[in-house]
Amino acid sequence: MATPAENLAVAHDWIQAMVERDPAKMGAMASEDVKVLEAAEGEVHQGRDYLIWAYEDLFSAYPDCTCEVVNAFAGDEQVLIEVQWRGTETGSFRGQAPSGGKIDLRIGYIFKFAGGLITAITEYYDAATIEKQLSAS
Repeated sequence: MATPAENLAVAHDWIQAMVERDPAKMGAMASEDVKVLEAAEGEVHQGRDYLIWAYEDLFSAYPDCTCEVVNAFAGDEQVLIEVQWRGTETGSFRGQAPSGGKIDLRIGYIFKFAGGLITAITEYYDAATIEKQLSAS
């Protein structure tokens, strides 16, 4: 079993791969059957392929996105990382036409671990803030 510090390091590496816009690297840190939940959407998706696709779609829609860690802590098998995420929607995202709007949003990621791999990611953000910011731009 990995230590909390080791899991925290993997989670930081995952966030760094996000900063680098590298979905394949992000996927490599996850188990093949990783569970992915964006709490605002309420649907659990499963699998490394889904995780990679979701972030390919995100980076295509927000090619200028940035992510800054503002808080992080680890327990035995879970890590929480809070980030400030910013980007401009210049491409299609999840089938929707680009708005050209800017997002500046706080996001919380809870990672679950087993055997040094991420087995679940739950992402918390305020969907109403996204909608408001995109429509205001």
